[in-house]
Amino acid sequence: DGQTECQLCELGTYQPSTKQTVCLPCEPGTFASNPGLVECTSCPFRLNSTSGSSTCSICGNGFYLSDPQVEKVDIFNKPDEYCVFCPSNAECLYNTTLETLNISPGYWRDSVETATVYRCDNKACEGSSVEKISKGKYCTENHTGPLCQVCVESSSFFSSVSGKCKDCPPLWRLIIPASIVLALILVVIGIHIASKWSNGYSHFLKEASNRVSNFSLQAKVKILVSFYQIINTFDDVYGATIDKKLQSWLNILTIFNFGLLEIGSVPEKCIGSMKSRLLFGSLWPFFLTFVGFLIYAIYMFQNRPETSNTKMHVMKFTLFRVLTIATLLLYLVLPSVLKSIFAALKCRSFDSDSQPSSYLVADWSIRCDSSESNYKELIRIFWAMFTLWMILVPTFFFFILMLIKPSVQSQKITPLAQACSFLWRDYKKETMYWEVFEVGRKMFLTGLVMFIDTEEGSNKILRLVLGIIFSSFYFALLSHVRPYKRRDDQNLAMISNILLLCTYALGILVQQCSSGNETCQNIVGLSLDSYKVSVLAVVLIFSMLVIFLIVLCVLGLTYTPVPTIKVITTGQAPILDLPGHCNHHAFLSHIWSTGQDKMHALARKLQLYLPGIKIWLDVVNLERMEDLENSIKDSAVVVIFYTKGYFRSKNCRREVYTAVNEDKPVILLYEGNSDVIDELKQECVKYCIENDT
Repeated sequence: DGQTECQLCELGTYQPSTKQTVCLPCEPGTFASNPGLVECTSCPFRLNSTSGSSTCSICGNGFYLSDPQVEKVDIFNKPDEYCVFCPSNAECLYNTTLETLNISPGYWRDSVETATVYRCDNKACEGSSVEKISKGKYCTENHTGPLCQVCVESSSFFSSVSGKCKDCPPLWRLIIPASIVLALILVVIGIHIASKWSNGYSHFLKEASNRVSNFSLQAKVKILVSFYQIINTFDDVYGATIDKKLQSWLNILTIFNFGLLEIGSVPEKCIGSMKSRLLFGSLWPFFLTFVGFLIYAIYMFQNRPETSNTKMHVMKFTLFRVLTIATLLLYLVLPSVLKSIFAALKCRSFDSDSQPSSYLVADWSIRCDSSESNYKELIRIFWAMFTLWMILVPTFFFFILMLIKPSVQSQKITPLAQACSFLWRDYKKETMYWEVFEVGRKMFLTGLVMFIDTEEGSNKILRLVLGIIFSSFYFALLSHVRPYKRRDDQNLAMISNILLLCTYALGILVQQCSSGNETCQNIVGLSLDSYKVSVLAVVLIFSMLVIFLIVLCVLGLTYTPVPTIKVITTGQAPILDLPGHCNHHAFLSHIWSTGQDKMHALARKLQLYLPGIKIWLDVVNLERMEDLENSIKDSAVVVIFYTKGYFRSKNCRREVYTAVNEDKPVILLYEGNSDVIDELKQECVKYCIENDT
């Protein structure tokens, strides 16, 4: 080419042979930083280069450039600082930068400016490729947002079961659970009508009611429901997620949550915005109670006699029935409502560019940022609903129990006490407030514990540890106080708490083993994996149901009908109300010489057939003869058992005079025919004289 002398090869080229007319470019992975080299130098560890490079300014395979704005010379001089190891679950070919990380399918990152990669437990995260990197897309079609769990279509919801977005079911499904509740009200009305018209049906209902009462079924069902309502929060609140292969078993137990959406199989996201969901999930029990009240009130007023006193009686009766339904409903739905309320607090953080981004788990499209107007409004609604359910509802239960405490303690059961018997009937008089403690326990374990590390608490074991500690203290209190009337209820409650403690302990293993089999084996020290630990947890959880059924079977096999006295018009045992000024239901009056044995036998029969009746009997209650008149005044009814010589007794006459003067209802008992009545009259005329003292 007209050259008269050899020229040095330029930077980035080399020539190992002499008398060559051209220089060769350095191969990829090598560089020539000086002219005239006969061989290119290999790039240092972490670095790579393109063909014909004079320096190594790109990162090699398995590394990525953390700062694309850095100067080439700085990359070469400080490769350890700028060329970072490729994160797991990502692929880093040579010349990869932070923005061009190739994310593996099944994983996701918050932005192209973060190297933190998160596993997607669904089918929507398809990772990234060179073609998609420029668009910042990591999700399949119609999916976006954190972990690809936000559906682009507003009429879709993300299904954790299928792992992708699905079309929302029709909202008319909500009519199903609402109809069930209203149907139950209609069934109650139907039973009320049928029991009036059919003696056989009435007898069947009485017998069934008697068996339920003898089994103390209400207490046992409450213990069972409380256990499973707490268990149903283990995934959302405590992060103890059962293996997917066994998840369908636990889905059966969600029926114990008594959630309107769960029963109707309508996903919360299909209700509307997060604000709408929060309000709906918190207020539907009150709306349903109001509708039930209207239906029941309409029925009662259409079947009442046309008198003013009856109108008032019907109104009071309806209000007491509605109070019974409201108390039961508030108790049953409390955990599911708390789940809806605390969904406004549960956030999750993801590493982003300059600072972590936090999103609301219940609605990934909302950022947990106090500067966001949507989130600020949710927090305001949260505190309003928190006050309603976490403060006012327990206070309502406590206030009701305070009002009826004198009635329950003195066994003067008022209509209000009867309407709220769900709260106190199963407990001793001394521990009638125990239901408030039980409600507080459920609120703490299913709701309040979520205040502990609202973002990462479900991924740590602290909540599970606190659950163990709290349940241990509750078990100690339960064992010491022994609040239940029946021993079998007390034993079942203690077994339930022991199983709950064991489940919390096993929940720690479930949580740790879900991170990987290696982690599980390192912690436990046995050849366990997520599936095996989940099997143990499911067996433990369902053992409570098995024990419950065994208890019922044993009670059924050993059941012996107990004779009872019932009111003909209602078919129920009489409510043993006492007037406010009385402390005894009945004063038994008789003459010792001829009526003592039979009257004492009558007293024992009454106490057997009417548990809780308070009888005044001389051999038990009389301390001084001077107190006879006061004892009559202290009794609601006077029962006179006439035998020969009754009116000859001065003390018997004192009892009769006081009963008449105090206008007490008098029940006369005697043995024989009408001749006994004639004898009684003659004896009364003879001894009950005007000046008798």
